Amino acid sequence: MALRCQKDSYLQEFVSTVESCEVASEKINGSKLSGYHVILADTILFPEGGGQPDDRGSLNTIPVLKVFLKGDKGVHFTQVPIDAGTEVNIQLDWQRRFDHMQQHSAQHLISAIAETVFNFNTTSWSLGESVCKVEFNTPVITNEQINQLEELCNQYIREQRPMYPTYYELNDPAVDKIKTRGLPENIAGPLRVMTIEGIDVNLCCGTHVSNLAHLQVIKLLGTEKGKKGNTLLHFHAGKRVVSALEKSLNIERQINTLMRGSPTDYPDLIKKLQNSYKSASKNSSNLLKELVGYEAKELSSKLKESNSKYICHHRREGEIEYLLSLVQKLTCPEHIIKFITVGDDRGAGNFILCGVETDVKELAPKVLELIDGKGAVKGGRLMGKASKLSQKHKVEHAIEKYLESKDATNS
Repeated sequence: MALRCQKDSYLQEFVSTVESCEVASEKINGSKLSGYHVILADTILFPEGGGQPDDRGSLNTIPVLKVFLKGDKGVHFTQVPIDAGTEVNIQLDWQRRFDHMQQHSAQHLISAIAETVFNFNTTSWSLGESVCKVEFNTPVITNEQINQLEELCNQYIREQRPMYPTYYELNDPAVDKIKTRGLPENIAGPLRVMTIEGIDVNLCCGTHVSNLAHLQVIKLLGTEKGKKGNTLLHFHAGKRVVSALEKSLNIERQINTLMRGSPTDYPDLIKKLQNSYKSASKNSSNLLKELVGYEAKELSSKLKESNSKYICHHRREGEIEYLLSLVQKLTCPEHIIKFITVGDDRGAGNFILCGVETDVKELAPKVLELIDGKGAVKGGRLMGKASKLSQKHKVEHAIEKYLESKDATNS
């Protein structure tokens, strides 16, 4: 038996009767919720099936959080019980439903044309919240084929081709001529077949538009590799195309303000930005060399005056290039342990620990633990990223303790 939502996909309100209500639980958005399974005599809320997600709505203003099929009945999951025999007013979330109708009907049209024109068979499809995908049994779909497919889809939309369901009994000989990837083992009742006049006839349980004109427009977005050598084709239909265009226009307006120009000016403006960046990078590099030279000279002088066996130094502004340059410029014996950091004093950044390889290997585990760092010892250097530079003073204490222990052992 077909549900009311399958007989009339445009019906947004309907009165039905509760046949049963049982305690249940369902996983909703990753969380397990306690509630009730409410079965109605009939429903306009579509249960998940055919690649189409289930509907949302309400029963006497009680939110329906999930709908699924059990036999030939729709099961509605609510968190409030409704006694059997109660008459309920079903309200449909029309915005969600119509979006699903547009995307699902668009998939039928895309798949039919792809098969007829290019001999691409549809192996699967998905109706995502942000983008829909059709998988075809071909390793490649060219840009020319995408353009031709899109043009034909929108041509049929402009022609306002009707789309309608027809019902067949399981033993009807006509069923053998209907396109399907195989009937489910537990299928019951008449088979529902969706027809796009003059284009496609296909078995389907989903909700669809009554005329291709209701799709408004189809935009093919591009492809990606699918499974087993297949290709996934991404698409938008209807309001999703309009929403995507509006989003792009908003981004364009923001860029226009930032760039102080229009899209036609972008190439020249970007070229100027690239040149400015190259010039700024060159100047920054020269300044870094001067800064490193000055700091290396100062640190080397302080080391000599203090007769210390290690150097600990931090700079908030700097990158890995600064670390490497400073270590290279320091004029001190190899056995001097050097721990240099750059980044947020209280957060994340980069570090380098260098010296005699045996010393670095001994200190590495403790240093990584203290600053929550990641890195490996190579050639007397431990270099990587740290999440807790606020603990760098503890590294200095650890180095002091290590050197004291080493001196005690050697004496």
